[in-house]
Amino acid sequence: MKIVIDTPNSPGTQFNETTDEYIYEMYRYLENKKDSFAETYKDFQNHATYFTTVSYIRNIFPFLKNAGIINDYEFVSKRLFTDLGKAYYLCIDSIKKSESEGEDKGVYQFENIKHEIIRKCIRNIIQNRNVQYGKIFQKVLRHFLTYDRINESEFALLLGVLQNKVTESEYQSIMNDQKREIIFSINVMEKGSTHMKKLTKITCFSYFMGSLKHAGIIKKEGKGDFARICDSKVIEVML
Repeated sequence: MKIVIDTPNSPGTQFNETTDEYIYEMYRYLENKKDSFAETYKDFQNHATYFTTVSYIRNIFPFLKNAGIINDYEFVSKRLFTDLGKAYYLCIDSIKKSESEGEDKGVYQFENIKHEIIRKCIRNIIQNRNVQYGKIFQKVLRHFLTYDRINESEFALLLGVLQNKVTESEYQSIMNDQKREIIFSINVMEKGSTHMKKLTKITCFSYFMGSLKHAGIIKKEGKGDFARICDSKVIEVML
């Protein structure tokens, strides 16, 4: 099957080791401030460049807010982190301490707790109707309830369903075909112009898979396949 899809809504980032380190450093930055501390979001961007970049902050802040990790950030203060965000930080901190002390059991236990927190974050994104990429997370998770794996072309097929370019029955028929062949392209606006170009790579595929991988939902197999590694009940709770 050949399909052409439009550029999908994207989180622009993902949960991974880099995000963990950023959350850890940001929390410590605020923890060392006085209780009365507050600065504008713009000032925070400039002051936080010792552990990240301004562009990364612009990408990660909306994502963390949608996930329920941070509160509104017009002004950044010691109340920036939600209870869920504080739990995430404490989990990362405990993993670091367990690793430094050679406590493998502790690392394993806190990694599992972190998985639970990230799953809650993804559920928050899905339940927020104002976050359009939540529908993509939801569609991918529903896919994993029926099929144990996904690759980029099958992800394109899911996007085609969401964009009304592929019907549900076509999607199911193709997925149930052991000899399926999905050829896709994606319409992307050229920078600095109004012209569209077609690409054969979906940039945001790695963002969605990365977050699900960091949540202990999937693992990467081979060059481009991702396989489910959790019980279906875990996914059902997230939906």
